[in-house]
Amino acid sequence: MQNVAPGRRVEILTAVMLGLVSVATALGAWQAAVWTSDSDRYELKARDARDQSITQSVIADYDRRADREASANAAQYYPLSTSADPLEATFGTLQLTAALGQTTAGFAEAWKQWAASGFSASKDAMLNPDYIISRDKASLSAAYASSVAIGISDSFRYKADRMAQAALVHAVALFLLGIAGVNRNPAVRLWILTLGVFVFIVGVAVATAAF
Repeated sequence: MQNVAPGRRVEILTAVMLGLVSVATALGAWQAAVWTSDSDRYELKARDARDQSITQSVIADYDRRADREASANAAQYYPLSTSADPLEATFGTLQLTAALGQTTAGFAEAWKQWAASGFSASKDAMLNPDYIISRDKASLSAAYASSVAIGISDSFRYKADRMAQAALVHAVALFLLGIAGVNRNPAVRLWILTLGVFVFIVGVAVATAAF
């Protein structure tokens, strides 16, 4: 069986490495593009959720001011609702119910608990946890969704950047392997090939860090 000359072996190895690095470079560029697309998609979701959060926050602030005004109105009629005079009690109860009837869900119950406590400052209906959650949950949920989406977007962006860096390193490896392929000096060709393989391994390490 005829032996393969050392120079021929280097040529074969160079060709194999050129093909391997070319595939790795193409795959890296494709993966970076996929992650960039994913990052853009989640960034859009984050913006939509942020806009919704702002809208819901404005609505919650309007509800808070309306509930505070209703609370003040209800407080004016509360003494009448507890009057010994049936007529005054009926009138006060109707006005009290009307004042609380247009408030945010959960506020009327919180207000009644506040009134039952003798309007204790520590039990102010505006500070009731259940009422606050009911009022602000939409804006807070949207804000949380936005923060989660932007976190995922940043994660994909980081991965895409790392993979793009790996593709750049692999491009340098391709350049070195191309030079090795056309160089006719066996010793120089081997050194350039070795350097190209080393650079390729560095690129693989950079790409691996993206996962």
